[in-house]
Amino acid sequence: ADISRSMFASASLLWFPLATGFVVRAAIVGPASPLTCQTGPRAVGWPVVPQISMVGTGAGEQKLRPVLLAITGATATSAGIVARVFGLSTSVVGSVVGLGGFAITATSLMKWWQDRDATIENKAARVLLDSRVELPSSKRAVFMLRKQLAGALRATLERTAYAIVGGPRGCGKSTGVIDSLSNVTAVLKVKMGADIKVLVSIAQELGTPSSFKLTEMRLTNILRKTATLMKERDATTPDSWRPTIIAELNRNEVIGKYDSHVTLLKEIGADETLANVILVLSDADAVFAMPNDRDRQNQIWVEDLDEPGAHAYLDTLDVLPCDYLNELELPPCDRSSTPGTNLALRNKLFFEAGTRVMTLTSAAETQVLSQFFVDADRDGRRELRELVYLKGGVPEASGPAFTRLIKDLLEHTSNGWSPHGFDKRAENLGLPAEIVDEYLVGKKIASKIYRENGHCVLYHEPTDTYRFHSTIHRRAAENMFPEEAAR
Repeated sequence: ADISRSMFASASLLWFPLATGFVVRAAIVGPASPLTCQTGPRAVGWPVVPQISMVGTGAGEQKLRPVLLAITGATATSAGIVARVFGLSTSVVGSVVGLGGFAITATSLMKWWQDRDATIENKAARVLLDSRVELPSSKRAVFMLRKQLAGALRATLERTAYAIVGGPRGCGKSTGVIDSLSNVTAVLKVKMGADIKVLVSIAQELGTPSSFKLTEMRLTNILRKTATLMKERDATTPDSWRPTIIAELNRNEVIGKYDSHVTLLKEIGADETLANVILVLSDADAVFAMPNDRDRQNQIWVEDLDEPGAHAYLDTLDVLPCDYLNELELPPCDRSSTPGTNLALRNKLFFEAGTRVMTLTSAAETQVLSQFFVDADRDGRRELRELVYLKGGVPEASGPAFTRLIKDLLEHTSNGWSPHGFDKRAENLGLPAEIVDEYLVGKKIASKIYRENGHCVLYHEPTDTYRFHSTIHRRAAENMFPEEAAR
């Protein structure tokens, strides 16, 4: 009979690890017995609670350990009573009863652990549904509405769920996108880069626990649940409705390390249409970080402000106030009449520094406009020298090649501005890349070189041309190479 009872206990020990996925090992607490010691619980006839070593799938299972140990202690206490009644070995009965109760409880707890994922996903879906984006009050007061960007974004998202917003740094891409979606339900804005995993960033914005690793499958579940919640909230919601994710690409990362992040977002947007995905590229060169998939990459390019837009923005900032329309009774390119003093200063600002939102904002914050011009010219010259005097390994990637590019830009392009104002008919910003390709290294490599060594030129992807990075760099180049500028 004792042999039968021992065999039953041994079979239970073999069955339990297979049924639960955990490994339970007895604690060696003394030389006399694997479960008891002479000076401890054995002295009063109580079994010792076995130590539990849990081999699970992650840190989450380890959190269950105190609960399971407590339950095991209760069942082990019951084992001591059974041993006394039937005259069995305490160690054998303790193992059988304890392991049996533990197996049932562990199964229930693991079922709860699986249900926990669904609970977290449900909460994240509610957070996403209630997410909104808006400009800070400081920016909202002086924001320049980019109607063209808002219209292009709206039109793109009506026919697809994936859009890329690009353009030079400081053009107002992020603020324009945020303003365009400020009244839209379920919009989440995240950061993305080589060291900023997009799933981690999304999880942080949704407020999920650190023990809950957001995977593509879990994100898919959250997006679908968000759409379901939206329909429950508003029965008139169309089946095509979906939440929106704005992902900003960090400009300082190394090109070529974003592919997995971009591919994931593209699958969510373009392929699965689970969310509207808007990638906001930090600058013009970030376009080279995108995978080569032009058929599905619907790109919206943001340019500097045009002349009326630049005047309107300065009016918003209350800088050099003037009645722009009344002072320019004649067409903008005809300066035969004498404009007001403030209008003349505005024209000088546009000629020297350009009409980029960030540049105009910086000029508005300066105390002395003349000092702003001096500082801008100094910075432009310094960055230009970095590129012109660059020592490269091959001729196509060295200073002389970039010097030729800069001289060609001076001779064959124009931004249309003069100290007297803007002439649209004279505007010709880009130099065809097919001309530059003859003497300059490839576009992607070139962009990395000039981004790290004086960012005074850029590649304009929509027109396949090279341009000066800003008006400030154009003026610095004219001062450095006056002969080419005069041609």
